[in-house]
Amino acid sequence: MGIKYADLDEFLLTGKTNLQAQEKIERMHARSEHKRIGVRLYGTD
Repeated sequence: MGIKYADLDEFLLTGKTNLQAQEKIERMHARSEHKRIGVRLYGTD
């Protein structure tokens, strides 16, 4: 992933970590959003 597990743990527990790791975590989270949203269904808005 390019970050240390310690940085990830710190971010998950406190919401903050070193700037470089935090930016990477947030970027990876944004890029994977399509995996967390539901599939669009025909006939629904």
